[in-house]
Amino acid sequence: MGTTSLDRQLSDFVYMLGMALRAGYSLRQVLGTMVDRAPEPTASVCKGLVTDLEAGCTYDEAFAHMQEAWPSPYLAQIVKTIVRHQQIGGNLADQLDPLVEQIYRAVGTDEALYPEMRNLASAVEGPLPDRVRKG
Repeated sequence: MGTTSLDRQLSDFVYMLGMALRAGYSLRQVLGTMVDRAPEPTASVCKGLVTDLEAGCTYDEAFAHMQEAWPSPYLAQIVKTIVRHQQIGGNLADQLDPLVEQIYRAVGTDEALYPEMRNLASAVEGPLPDRVRKG
């Protein structure tokens, strides 16, 4: 399977997700924000997930629909981490952290989420890591 534009946005998405979770936002709040603020295709992925959840689907059902619509081994890793978190608990942001670099090393980034990351990072955590900082 080739790398898609979604795959190239996923490391930045996971980074943003972790920052927002650390700032006190819920997973559902972050997904809702991404529907309105993320570039395509990330916005559509989040919209499908939010729509399923609002229709009464469980997270497991919504994730299954999402993976059917957007087959990606990297998205599957993210879903697996979130599902595991729901089962065992702990800090989801910490559990997602390893995926940021793992996905970035595998497929890079198109930096489409960079403007949103910059705004969120400055509001929540301070400067971005060197790999995503622009001059």
